[in-house]
Amino acid sequence: MSDDTKKVSWPASGGRVREGAGKTTAITDFFTIGQVADLLEVSTRTVRRWISTGLLVTHQIGGVVRIAEHDLRVFLAHHRAG
Repeated sequence: MSDDTKKVSWPASGGRVREGAGKTTAITDFFTIGQVADLLEVSTRTVRRWISTGLLVTHQIGGVVRIAEHDLRVFLAHHRAG
């Protein structure tokens, strides 16, 4: 990794697992637009532009916009500099 590459610090939970009735379901961590902007050190306007152009997938949960950790990782993998 070069000196000018930014490291993204992910939440420690790494996704929670809920068990019940014989089934195991992975619960995904979700981020707000502001959290994504802070993690990537860009403006919220930039994140909203990525969303409006379809580059970053979002989910509507309870009337608010959230970005799943998996979708953010996919976005970063496809837009890696270098």
